[in-house]
Amino acid sequence: MLEEKEYVTSGAMLKCSCGTIPTPFKSSSLSVLIAGKPACTTKDKVPMLNITPFGLCKTTKIPCIPALLLWMDFQADVKIEKANPLLNKSWIMCSLGGKVEIQHTGQF
Repeated sequence: MLEEKEYVTSGAMLKCSCGTIPTPFKSSSLSVLIAGKPACTTKDKVPMLNITPFGLCKTTKIPCIPALLLWMDFQADVKIEKANPLLNKSWIMCSLGGKVEIQHTGQF
């Protein structure tokens, strides 16, 4: 059975494998709306702007400051403002070792 793709929107919830709490996700783009909310893309990885801290970092034992690398498993054949939209299966690594995944896409 194929997993159904779902696009990620502003208000999605993210979870880091090294964090203690999930955090909301905010899109930088306002040009494309999905279910009335801005779509999230591969450019949305800026700490404090797009992604707030995940509580305490289990790696450093201090409050989290996301240090994100590159989004993976995105919709490669679609562009929104020169970036690719994120999907429910998308993920990104933190340079401190955590894997950030989509806990909920933000679509209700």
